[in-house]
Amino acid sequence: MLLQNGIAGHPYGGCDIPGFYGDVSEDLFVFFYQLGSYFPFMRAHSHIDYQKREPWLQSQRVQDAIRDAVNRRYDMMHYMYTNFYLMSKTAEPLMRTMWNEFPDDE
Repeated sequence: MLLQNGIAGHPYGGCDIPGFYGDVSEDLFVFFYQLGSYFPFMRAHSHIDYQKREPWLQSQRVQDAIRDAVNRRYDMMHYMYTNFYLMSKTAEPLMRTMWNEFPDDE
């Protein structure tokens, strides 16, 4: 969906981390943060009834993995901001499909 929206001119997409409804396993909690760190828009947001939605309420293993994912996002921030700027000038999507990135490859 993020690829389709980017091509349609809506590049600032993302998801609710770690999902919006229900309890998630520790592995899924980590996966959402790892995946979300590569999205243009990343936010920790969940339903109010989910009592363990905050990262600091997770086990130490999950907290370490979340910290690693967020730090990886900050490591790539200069690249992301450059792409945000280029997108505003050229309308090239932030998240690109392979055919968009390499149009001459068969």
